[in-house]
Amino acid sequence: MPASSHVAGTVRQHSASRAVAGPALVEWALALAALALLWPSFTRLAERPEGRDGRYAAAPVTLAALPEPTLPAACRAFARQAQAMLRTRLCAGGRDVVEGAEGEAAQAAVVRELDAATAQTGAVLVQPLQQAQARLDRLRAATPEPDVDSDVRERANAVAAVEADLLPYIERFQLHGTVLTGPLAGPPVLVCAQQGLHAALRGGGPAPTQRADAALLYAAALDGQGGTGALAAQAGWADPAPGACAGGSLDALARSATLLGAARQAQTDERKNEAMRALLGQAG
Repeated sequence: MPASSHVAGTVRQHSASRAVAGPALVEWALALAALALLWPSFTRLAERPEGRDGRYAAAPVTLAALPEPTLPAACRAFARQAQAMLRTRLCAGGRDVVEGAEGEAAQAAVVRELDAATAQTGAVLVQPLQQAQARLDRLRAATPEPDVDSDVRERANAVAAVEADLLPYIERFQLHGTVLTGPLAGPPVLVCAQQGLHAALRGGGPAPTQRADAALLYAAALDGQGGTGALAAQAGWADPAPGACAGGSLDALARSATLLGAARQAQTDERKNEAMRALLGQAG
């Protein structure tokens, strides 16, 4: 090959390399410029992990962990005796059930599980009230500095702030008139629904279907399945304890399902908000 041809080929290769590298360098330069331009925005995000309008801020009142769902165990123990409609809607057609003596033992165990889950749920929902009440008691019991009006105002403002944070929580979870301690601690509607469950379970004679229906519907309500009240009405489920509490246990069952669905959703939302706060806090 003539020397002139070799030189020409080399020149063409270098020209092609520069032609490829040129746009890549420009892209890198533009990316770096965009990053430099946006960096202050990332810093501002890190400074406000709750979001610009506080949408990811922690709720004033948060809940401890609620019990694991109870409906799967209730279905295994009671689905075979329940109405077909409830068995289909709540228990995937009644698969994985137990019968006979084993079934009776399973039913007794599930009733104990439902009672334990009810007690845990009541304790979780009451805990913020107990904590707020303890704080209010401390604020009200503290002796203000003599002749210092500002100290009195600060305590009054602190009391008002605690009460203001608590009121939406009480409204959302139907906690007016809640007993804070003892076996009846928890939302009154949940206590009433539990009374309805036990009234149905005490029913003697040829009524295993009523008992099974009551167990499945109560477990669904305890798990926060919002359509439980409508499902009970569709199944023609009669209130087993009419007049036992205000509104009846059937109404309490529906309201319990609604409030416990809201409680589980509140926990999900708080976990998401916590993750977003952590993500935004690392943005800078």
